[in-house]
Amino acid sequence: MTIPLPGAGLVYSLFKDVWSRLQGLRLPHAEAFQRWTVDQWYHPTAAIDQFGDQDLVARRDEAHREANRLWKEVPSGVGITPEEYTSARHRADHASQRVGALGALLQEGLKARLVNGELIARGFREPFSHGAPYLTISRHEWRIIKLEPPDRAAGGSVSYVGLTIGKVGTKSFFRYRR
Repeated sequence: MTIPLPGAGLVYSLFKDVWSRLQGLRLPHAEAFQRWTVDQWYHPTAAIDQFGDQDLVARRDEAHREANRLWKEVPSGVGITPEEYTSARHRADHASQRVGALGALLQEGLKARLVNGELIARGFREPFSHGAPYLTISRHEWRIIKLEPPDRAAGGSVSYVGLTIGKVGTKSFFRYRR
């Protein structure tokens, strides 16, 4: 059973009028809210692929394929000279080091974008406890913390786990529908 409130129709009518007038206005500080909104959050590994220098991503992926191929071609050592075996291992090791170096460059680029505020990250502060809030990591904290694969950031006695990264300003709270 519902009890009608006196004046409820009037309140609803006033609200409807105010809302219809607000829909046509651009709020003065709407852009400030857009800067802090994120439409899609990515695991740090996926964020590197999504937001990293695409030329470096392609070079890293190619180096990774080459390293895999070279490691598969390293002979077992039976029936070849020690020099041939050492040479094959050296080529495979060199390819693996190249993958690591390109990955480090991509990670540094991602961190630089987190420091300058182009990207934003969030995570759980360690030590993690049940019910802990999922916190946005300040861009200034990125000056002392660094990414640690797969989804951790730590440094300066501060650490976060369960990181996700997104591009700021990709979603708007103030989308008006007419």
